[in-house]
Amino acid sequence: MPLESAFLLRQGLESAGRGDDNAALKYFRQAAFIAPASSSAFRKTAECLSRLGRFEEARNYYQCH
Repeated sequence: MPLESAFLLRQGLESAGRGDDNAALKYFRQAAFIAPASSSAFRKTAECLSRLGRFEEARNYYQCH
């Protein structure tokens, strides 16, 4: 995983930990874009989308990896 993607993933985790799922989603999506082979970036994006009630989008991310 590229360093930038790992940084974005950490930022997303921190945002999610504070309950800011909208900010977390931006970080997770960026991480997934930079590292398309990263299953954790896709999984975290899907989990965040699920918490936001965006289940159809979440399903797409869960199916990616």
